[in-house]
Amino acid sequence: MIHRLLTPATVEPVTLAEAKVVCAVDADLTEEDAHIEHLIRSARHYLQGDLALYGNPLRLAQESWLNGWGYWPRDSWFQLRIMPATAVTMVAYTPVGGALTEMDLADFYLEAEQGRLFHITGTWPAAVLGPTGVAVTFTAGYAPAAVPPDLKEAMLAMVAHWFENREAVVAGTEYRAEAAIVPKRYDDLVKPYRVRRLG
Repeated sequence: MIHRLLTPATVEPVTLAEAKVVCAVDADLTEEDAHIEHLIRSARHYLQGDLALYGNPLRLAQESWLNGWGYWPRDSWFQLRIMPATAVTMVAYTPVGGALTEMDLADFYLEAEQGRLFHITGTWPAAVLGPTGVAVTFTAGYAPAAVPPDLKEAMLAMVAHWFENREAVVAGTEYRAEAAIVPKRYDDLVKPYRVRRLG
């Protein structure tokens, strides 16, 4: 299976102004702005990676992705690997010895939250797929106003934690290996989302 990021996020779910509040930085002070913006991006990547470890492929900002398969699905739908999927821009396949063929998007229905792209007729083309198979390009991820509040708060918790602690924070004893610490508030907010989402 092909799983490729085409266009990364350009708008973060947390604004610089919101982050400066939790970092206790005055709005009119700009010396730390670049650092805080970097922490915002890092917090989003950290949270998305955390959720991915539990099989939850949520993206907190809108991105463009390509998913590809070397075979037609057995069922009448594609399982997209990033959620929530918000729009499909192309479904295309390449048959053996043939050229790229785009399918009519009107023949598909997108179930956004589960990331399932249904073929309305339930019947796939009879063509034998070539090496590049069938591909779907789509946009996925929350618009800023749609990000779940708990996940936004979790991002802000990490931003504030990293801003205050410029070096790695670890805990350990002579009996246990050191482990990186994240704020308890972050764990409490993220815990309900650490569930498998893909079908």
